[in-house]
Amino acid sequence: MRFLRFLRFCSALGEMLLALAVLGFVALEFGACAKPYDSERVGKEISLGENLRNTLKGEVALPHTKAHTKKDAKQDTSTQKGDNGLDYVESLLFLINDNRLKSLLQTALQNNTNILTLTSQIAQARESLGLANANILPKLSFNMGHNFSSGNYSRYQINYNQNTLNANLSLSWEIDLFGKLNSLRKSQKYQYLATISNLEAAKVSLIGEIATNYYTLIKTHNARLRAEQILQNNERILSLSREKYELGLLDISTLSPIVSSLSTAKSNLNALKLQEEQTRNAILVLLNSLDSAILDEIVQSEEVVEFSEAKIPIVSELPQEILLNREDVKSSIATLNAQIMLRDSKKAALFPTISLGGSLGQILYSTRGAGSLIWQITSSLTAPLLNRATLTKDYKIQKESTKQAYYTLENTLRTALGEVENALTQVNTAKDSLKAQMQSFAISKELIDTAHNSYTLGMQNEDTYLSQENTFLNAYQSLDEAKFAQVNAIIVLYKAFGGKLVSPNMPNALSSNEVVQNAQ
Repeated sequence: MRFLRFLRFCSALGEMLLALAVLGFVALEFGACAKPYDSERVGKEISLGENLRNTLKGEVALPHTKAHTKKDAKQDTSTQKGDNGLDYVESLLFLINDNRLKSLLQTALQNNTNILTLTSQIAQARESLGLANANILPKLSFNMGHNFSSGNYSRYQINYNQNTLNANLSLSWEIDLFGKLNSLRKSQKYQYLATISNLEAAKVSLIGEIATNYYTLIKTHNARLRAEQILQNNERILSLSREKYELGLLDISTLSPIVSSLSTAKSNLNALKLQEEQTRNAILVLLNSLDSAILDEIVQSEEVVEFSEAKIPIVSELPQEILLNREDVKSSIATLNAQIMLRDSKKAALFPTISLGGSLGQILYSTRGAGSLIWQITSSLTAPLLNRATLTKDYKIQKESTKQAYYTLENTLRTALGEVENALTQVNTAKDSLKAQMQSFAISKELIDTAHNSYTLGMQNEDTYLSQENTFLNAYQSLDEAKFAQVNAIIVLYKAFGGKLVSPNMPNALSSNEVVQNAQ
């Protein structure tokens, strides 16, 4: 008898395995997953051109690093989390060496609320990925129950009492033949990678924003100091002019432009004070801090703060790897892959669902005696019928979402290329403007030196000399504006390259040695 039961069990198990084999073949034929995108495939499908319209003939060649291997690429995630954005800081400081800026950037990368929020989102995405991984595995649960009942049936003169303790171990597993659960797992994986890239992109954006505001604060501080000096000069010029007017040496119409200049100087000074305070507070918000000794040192300084010297890199070509390694592009690629995997999962939902189950239980204690071991194995096949139209619509909606993600990736790449071209043009324009302003300032410096000598020797009136000094201070401020424009252009170029100016495949018009030889 037991032998016959064993044969029937083996027969049923064989039929189940045969059915699973047939369904597995169908899954391989009709439920195959689409291949995800990588940098190489994106570069082939979305043409970005081979040559730049604009080049940069700078003073320093960008340093080279060894080419990355696939093994290195797999370690990118751990590297990004470990360096806390310091590689991006060093990349910017290679072109703009400023210790105060470095300190501000390090503080911002540790305390900025946007960075902390994105870090939390990475942890959240990591747990979601772990949950998706767990859904593929069998589910095992344990249950223990106790039942006590007592009854007195007087009509039948029977007392009924029951006290039972039982335990049950159950197992359930959805066999993922068509890849629905695995596709969901891969979708969560790519979403996790997208959150990592979003964090890295936010670091680059934060570094650029801090640097821009930092040099804006320096420019505004210097402009305020010069505006204060111009205001003092205008007040002295007005005082001297009124004395001449009272002596009958000047006409009343001559005082009107002087009063107007004084009023303009006061308005300009107040606007600069407001801008200085606003810029300082904007930096404090990015630092997530109430105060900063570095900012206080700049604002409270009674002397002009000099701009750091900016090195202009040499850029003659732009390999696609540079754009494809930008973190916002990598995030778009990961998001596209997540949508592709989600589309495959919804496609697999149209196929039958196969589940296996089993249980093992035993009555551990009972007033009627402990029971024997009870076990069972179940299987089920569920196919969508009435809800198939809903699942089909859901799949078609996801197909459109995948198309939208692809278009977003294409737009991100085009935008990145445009940002590089714009940044190169901005650097070239700022460099030419600075050169012209330096020449103009040199002439202004000669004029003010000559005027100062004449004033010292008593050959020039004080009000005339002060007017020429105001002209010189305005020329000095124009030079500061040109210096800021060049530094800001370098920062824009840094952001356009995704904070990765140190690149394994960045070709340069000249090597570092050739740059030195040509300079000599």
